[in-house]
Amino acid sequence: MAQSNGVTAIRDVAITAYTSGFATVSETRPIRLEAGRNQVALPGLPSSIHSDTLRCRIAGEGGIRALGVDVPSFGLSANVLLAAAVGRAVWLAPLDRTLTDPMPGVLVAAPEEADEDRGYRERSQRPMAVVELADGTLHMAAPERISLQAWPERLPRQRQPSVRIASPGPYSGDMEVRYLTDGLSWSIAYNVELAPDGSTCRLSGVASISNETDTSFADATLHLVAGEVEAPENRGSRSPLHMRESIAYGPPSDGCEPTEVGDCYLYTVPEPMTLPAGATVQATLFGSDAVPVSRSYTVDPRGDLRRRWNADYRPGDGWDTVTTCPVRGYVAFRNAAPHLGLPLPGGQALVDAVSASGAATYVGVCPVEPKSAGEWLRLDLGGAFDLAATHRRTEFRRSGKQRTDERFVVTLRNSRPVAATVTIFERMCAGGGIEEPSHPCRSIDSSTVAFDVEVPAHGELDVTYRIVTVR
Repeated sequence: MAQSNGVTAIRDVAITAYTSGFATVSETRPIRLEAGRNQVALPGLPSSIHSDTLRCRIAGEGGIRALGVDVPSFGLSANVLLAAAVGRAVWLAPLDRTLTDPMPGVLVAAPEEADEDRGYRERSQRPMAVVELADGTLHMAAPERISLQAWPERLPRQRQPSVRIASPGPYSGDMEVRYLTDGLSWSIAYNVELAPDGSTCRLSGVASISNETDTSFADATLHLVAGEVEAPENRGSRSPLHMRESIAYGPPSDGCEPTEVGDCYLYTVPEPMTLPAGATVQATLFGSDAVPVSRSYTVDPRGDLRRRWNADYRPGDGWDTVTTCPVRGYVAFRNAAPHLGLPLPGGQALVDAVSASGAATYVGVCPVEPKSAGEWLRLDLGGAFDLAATHRRTEFRRSGKQRTDERFVVTLRNSRPVAATVTIFERMCAGGGIEEPSHPCRSIDSSTVAFDVEVPAHGELDVTYRIVTVR
């Protein structure tokens, strides 16, 4: 069988990355075949490859057949290294800690690989290697005491798959190689810059593609799948390598139109990019300079009421009579044309506020759920500094064991020079209802109502109501 590494250059690399931590890779490799059976090596594949997904194809050539793919199983461990180094010069660390210089010797025997996974209660029960020193004495030593002077020649540094091909005659052409590998994934971050007047924002979606494999991919076409796709089980013997952390910024994109693929969407980065081993590259997928936004504020004084309610809870017994409540601020915008209207993958949003002078200040980060076209995105910016609220119970009556009557007042204070619209959420136990509200309210669910009120500039507002609970 003719042997050939078969590779002079790898081109047309295409990577389809998923958020689940894996990717499919396709590439074109030039090969040279002789008549008969050929064993074509495939160097440069990542060690985290799923060996059962490796496929090779030669298109348009009659009579050439791929007979099979050989992927050697190679799990690197201390015992594997020692077994390959038997008969070679080694260094042996002395047991006496007062001696610092290692002793030269020759490795005579190594512990069996099968013994490595066994459990031993005593250290003396561990399998030992045997080292012959220069004076002819034999020493039994644990693997961690032995240092190799060089990499064993008969042990490959990386497994090298190969494909068996039968050819009716000499052939020089291309072969397509496809496989699935762990260690390649992507995520998205939304950069949001709020305009000084707060009416619009600049939005961009930046994809981060991480390559945690031990292989670099040059000039690769990147396809990014947005959606939940289950990662297949890797039946190979190697896991992805977690290497150095570095950032390489890719060229910005003018925007790319996603393509629907099954129940997912596929984003294609317009320009080829290089993914160095152990690095993360970034590319802008889309953006808009003037997305209309709306600001809103909420108060949820008893947001944990239902979590702390139990059979012994008696609403309004005085232990939570007065509560100072934070007012949270939100920014919302609609994922709709002409500014957006794209399927937006789940990720996180980094929000900056731009001042009148043009300086941007970071104001918060919040998670983003996947949003289809036409849906609203609501970003939580945290507490509003110039808005405050107090939730007070002013009256409580009990009628027998089945009925309670409570009266509440929520006081909102606004220190800003403009009016602010605030939504108050009020939670009730099962059997509760709102009566005599001072402002209109709307039902959110069977135990929650909301008041939408406007607090005047440099002023305050009281919202009063009764909660009658019948059990």
